[in-house]
Amino acid sequence: FYNGISGVFEYYLDFYISDMNIGIEFNSDIWHANTRKYKSNDIPFPFRKKWSAKDIWEKDRIKNEFLRTKLNKLIIIWEYDLNRDGIDKTVDKIIKEIYE
Repeated sequence: FYNGISGVFEYYLDFYISDMNIGIEFNSDIWHANTRKYKSNDIPFPFRKKWSAKDIWEKDRIKNEFLRTKLNKLIIIWEYDLNRDGIDKTVDKIIKEIYE
């Protein structure tokens, strides 16, 4: 089990469970332009003012599609969901997804 930023298959993951080949990503609503909060032409990321939400979605789509071809499972948790559900429910959800 690797806890922290891990370079796996050309990309970085927040968590990587090496013996199960499972990646876990925690997507910040701003960094990943949560569709619940942003429209495609919004500029959510303050340090990349030329990146629209649509650009960020495309970058994430490419990354996630690639990782799904290399990992047994990719679990994505959104900041919005973590804040809504709380840490205990979120951890339970992750554990359930790991063993599904």
